[in-house]
Amino acid sequence: MSGKGPSSFDDELFDLMLRHAVIESAQAQAQQVMDAAPAAEDPFPPSERYLRRIERAHRRQKRALFVQLHRRALKTAASVLLVLFGLAATSFVTVSAVRAGFLNFLLGEASDHTKVMLSDAAEGYDLANLPEGWDAIYIPTYLPEGFQLDKVTIGKEAVIAQYIDGKNRYITITQWNRPDVSIFLDNEHGQLQPHTVNDNAALIRSDGTDTSIAWTKDDYSFLVMSSLSQNDLLNTCESLKKYEKELS
Repeated sequence: MSGKGPSSFDDELFDLMLRHAVIESAQAQAQQVMDAAPAAEDPFPPSERYLRRIERAHRRQKRALFVQLHRRALKTAASVLLVLFGLAATSFVTVSAVRAGFLNFLLGEASDHTKVMLSDAAEGYDLANLPEGWDAIYIPTYLPEGFQLDKVTIGKEAVIAQYIDGKNRYITITQWNRPDVSIFLDNEHGQLQPHTVNDNAALIRSDGTDTSIAWTKDDYSFLVMSSLSQNDLLNTCESLKKYEKELS
């Protein structure tokens, strides 16, 4: 399929501009002659039909010039609108299950989980007003399908985020910005086992109903509790990403 190259496009554009300039120049000169001549010395005035034809021809030239000048911009705008409409449709479809608490989500879904872009996962966190001493917090970028952010409690010592779904399941993520935190895990009514979270030593406590995972990373301490299975909860724990504090 052949197409016009840049030089062909520029030649056509120049030709249109030249014709447009010639028409306007001729009209200006004709107007000067008509203005200079006395009204009584115009024995052969142009007919209304002729004037209308000239006007239509001039408008066609101006429209053609406008289209040529703005064709590239219009194509770009159309592409942008197409992308925006595509994103809007995607958001409408994928966010319906996790709408509350999240704004402007861009989600990539699999059959059993939701992956969240880090910038969108931060929605609901008041990052600009983290307490003194907090330069960043960790936010999950993986959530089992259907989970949404319910509330975030930001205190001086800890940040607690709670996620819920429509099946009365929950995930509670507590983090401290120091590694020397005493975390109590009940081993009387549950089993404890060592594990790792992203190569960091961790301890898992499970009682058949709820699961808790505790570990330390980069001078932060974490305790994640949930009614999910151990594997699902580990996936959420390993998805925690560091999000820097917003500067005011």
